[in-house]
Amino acid sequence: MMKSLFTLFALLAATIPASLITASPKELLEVDRYTDLKVSPDGKRLAGKFQRDDGRIKLVVRDLEKHRSIFVGPANPAQGEWGEKSVSDFEWINNDYIALTASWDDGIVGLHLAKVPGLKNQDVIQNIEFQSANSLVDPIPGSTQYIVSRSPADQKFAECSVVKLDAADRKFKEILYSSSSKAFEAITDRDHTLRLVKKQESPDSEAAWYALPPGGDAWKKLKLNQWLPVFGFDTDPDRILVGGSFGNLPAGIYYYSLSQDKVVRKLINHEELPLNRFAEPIFDPANGHLLGVHINKQKPVTQWIDPSLKNIQANIDRASPDSMNRIISWDMARKRVLVRKSYASQPSVTYAFDFNKGKMDLVCRNGGNLKSKDLATTQHISITNRDGLSLDGFLTKSPKAKKNSPILVIVRNDPFATLDTIGWKNEDQFYAKEGFAVLRLNFSGSGGLNGPLSLNWNNENAPIKPIQDLEDALKWAKTSGHGDPSKAAIIGYGAGGWIAAYSTIASPHLFDCAVSTGGIYDLVEYQNKDTSSPISSVAPIIFAECGYKLSHEALNRLSPMQNASKITSSLMLSYGQWDQDGYKEHVKAFAKTASDAGVSVAPLYKGGWWGTNITNNSDVYDFNKRIAAFLKKNL
Repeated sequence: MMKSLFTLFALLAATIPASLITASPKELLEVDRYTDLKVSPDGKRLAGKFQRDDGRIKLVVRDLEKHRSIFVGPANPAQGEWGEKSVSDFEWINNDYIALTASWDDGIVGLHLAKVPGLKNQDVIQNIEFQSANSLVDPIPGSTQYIVSRSPADQKFAECSVVKLDAADRKFKEILYSSSSKAFEAITDRDHTLRLVKKQESPDSEAAWYALPPGGDAWKKLKLNQWLPVFGFDTDPDRILVGGSFGNLPAGIYYYSLSQDKVVRKLINHEELPLNRFAEPIFDPANGHLLGVHINKQKPVTQWIDPSLKNIQANIDRASPDSMNRIISWDMARKRVLVRKSYASQPSVTYAFDFNKGKMDLVCRNGGNLKSKDLATTQHISITNRDGLSLDGFLTKSPKAKKNSPILVIVRNDPFATLDTIGWKNEDQFYAKEGFAVLRLNFSGSGGLNGPLSLNWNNENAPIKPIQDLEDALKWAKTSGHGDPSKAAIIGYGAGGWIAAYSTIASPHLFDCAVSTGGIYDLVEYQNKDTSSPISSVAPIIFAECGYKLSHEALNRLSPMQNASKITSSLMLSYGQWDQDGYKEHVKAFAKTASDAGVSVAPLYKGGWWGTNITNNSDVYDFNKRIAAFLKKNL
């Protein structure tokens, strides 16, 4: 075993991705094709999601012995209004069957079944049931049975259930639970017994967790907050792993007892990150043992508890110190392992390691055939803001970039709940090739950072802090010679779209132009609307960390619509054709208000997407090409 390990990892070190052709702008913007790869229990096949140019996701099944791949539907047998469906989730039931869910654009999430041997390209998969929103709960290893939950596709208060099915005869075997609700979630323990559901008691009530502790004969309501992430059961059927803060305990991942209805001990926490949102426990699908925790910090890392996986990880990291190497799947015997290698300045690649044969195979490469020397370089940066706090970020520049390149700041979607991490970003590569120095910053309040970098939401000026940090970042770029901050632009998505728009008001002349997608511009109207309004249902809540409603005065001060006359930058706004009419009118109203105030507003861009979910390769390319033209015109 050790000999084959050394052979494989020595080979790995010599096979850093090579490239074949010079990168075109269209190739740079190509979204990741292959995601969610999973090895079959016997290690002979893998399955994964493959995204086509039109954004639809197919199931790809690859024979790792014969090196042959097939692409599988599912499609609407009638090829009706919505045409083909898009795969959302899947699980191996055993070596022969895959259960998957897939949806049309109308919200119905159908349940489907694939018998792997003998599948041919474009086979229509058997529809088990498709008039509900279905979720996969639990495949039962060593059998043909699996458990799913069903809830109303229209999200109305109606019948929900958890059922057990059998792939062999494609019939319902048993109804495990049934109740009416809108919100519904079900979790089984490691013995495949249903022990936890989240539901509502009435249409107007808050959802809550209900548990069936071991030895109990009745479901009981838990005190556990419905919004905290539940990662699954420990090997003990009385304990679940939950992320969150409990009393004076720091945000982390904790063991929670169903019978005692309280936290019983800590699994892991972190001084800098609230791991309830930035960590993912890894369980052994065979027996439910906790194998490790993957932490999605600025440079993601997996902390293994399992000795064999820890050893494999250490060997991979020694052989490939220049990449981030994540073990993503393995067979029951751990003789075949999938490893995804990620880079700051190259697309990711995935290898299958066969320890029995002492060889490895390239499974897939995202990003097309891009030439390394033609790509921009992404470097980790650290700046000090005006408060003396260290902020980290990433700067992407072409090798041919000029010293006085214009600076483009990109603000990620949902910035108050996420972090920018090191890794390939096709958007950054595209704009670097267009001549920009591309800057991303984990500003104050990013991802709910702990300690001094968190925001005090009791201070209604807290939302301004990220924009002040961006000012400091542009000053750093000037003194460091990384670009010309006198020629700067900003792009933002979702809540980041609000930052992009409002930065032109809070810091006039900081940016020459701003691009906002999926943002909220009239905060006063936004707060006055109920939660079912088109505005609040389309875009994420901008200040999700607040926990309270901002005062009317603060909303007026922070609202781009109410302060449009203060904007001195050029604006480009967009919306998706599938957005609700109320949100489209919201964007149009802001564009008109700004234009009437004398702001230079580009023609509204209508993309073929919903919200900020831009996945179609044609949309991605056309939209960014239009943005690039707008930026160059106004810089």
